[in-house]
Amino acid sequence: MTKAMNIWDKIPGLVKLLIIYAVLNGVIYGAQELYYYGDTKKMNQLKSEMNNIQNEVATLESRATNGELAEPYYSRYQSNIDQYNKKVDEYNTLNEKSGSRWWLIPIPIGHGSINPK
Repeated sequence: MTKAMNIWDKIPGLVKLLIIYAVLNGVIYGAQELYYYGDTKKMNQLKSEMNNIQNEVATLESRATNGELAEPYYSRYQSNIDQYNKKVDEYNTLNEKSGSRWWLIPIPIGHGSINPK
């Protein structure tokens, strides 16, 4: 333990501060990732489902002739669009709730005079 303390004492103050901020930010980020793990997992699942729907919509659009889609395909197309929009809404709600992370940002405090002469 004393050997580690001797090494810590030899590190310059600014580097110590940077190390402390890096460790604190790592802990804060990790805690947030754990807290929002379920939401992140659900968002990834929604992305995958939206990609599948986009692929099916593209397939249905390729069957259109002169800009029109035959009735059995049009119903599926409309249903896919509705599903896609619902998933986008759900994704956006989750993203608003858990899409950003907090960071601890060091703000240097000056030791000099405010009004230098």
